[in-house]
Amino acid sequence: MPVLALIVVGLAALGVAQLAGPARRLPLYDGVVVEDPYRYAAPSAGQAGTPGTGEAVNQVVGSSSPSIAVLTTESPPQAQLIAQIGAFALATGTTSLTATLTPLAPTSAQTQAGAVGNVYRISVTDQTGQQVPLSAGVQATVILRAPNQHLQVALALWDGTAFTILPTATGNEADLLRAQVDSLGDYALVPGSSSGPGSGLLLLAGAVLIGLAVIAGFVLVRRRPRAAAPASAAPAARPVPRPRKSRKRGR
Repeated sequence: MPVLALIVVGLAALGVAQLAGPARRLPLYDGVVVEDPYRYAAPSAGQAGTPGTGEAVNQVVGSSSPSIAVLTTESPPQAQLIAQIGAFALATGTTSLTATLTPLAPTSAQTQAGAVGNVYRISVTDQTGQQVPLSAGVQATVILRAPNQHLQVALALWDGTAFTILPTATGNEADLLRAQVDSLGDYALVPGSSSGPGSGLLLLAGAVLIGLAVIAGFVLVRRRPRAAAPASAAPAARPVPRPRKSRKRGR
């Protein structure tokens, strides 16, 4: 995935900078992620309301759709859409794409079907307002945040009468659920099971560990005292020729 490739390249650049730079100490990264309360489109007593929306306008250059990354305004976002270059089937003359994430209160039918939290209407339209579908065989990534981290839920697509549950994985936060989708529409979380982080996250974790190991090893090598240069060896003594014994000739 392009996002993973960019992250790995960034880690590699950080490693090169650390190896080439004069600093002898590893930087310290710390901090606490504070989550906004989940915001409901139709809050009950004690629940926060006014959920954020998401919109991103992307200009089209050439015949391929641009990469798209749009998210709602909460921290962390309650909905996200990520699509790679060329993910959408463009009509001739398309000049721009607008991706939108709109939070909706679940209908009674969606509530009865088990919708947890908001329903998010995810769409991509061209400059005329026409819906633009994903290209055949290409998927995008949808990420929804659960109201709390302890729910056993999965992503699902509403088809007008029922939810279709999708293979779902957790993200780097336990309440962020992600799925690969081949169409856009109304998405929600419903009771279901999810797996651990996807293969992309495992690769990223491996890249991080390898990078840290390389940097730590280099720092240790730079801190190790250098051994004193050996004294130059004295030139080897030349062997002293032994005197020859004279032989007496018999008479």
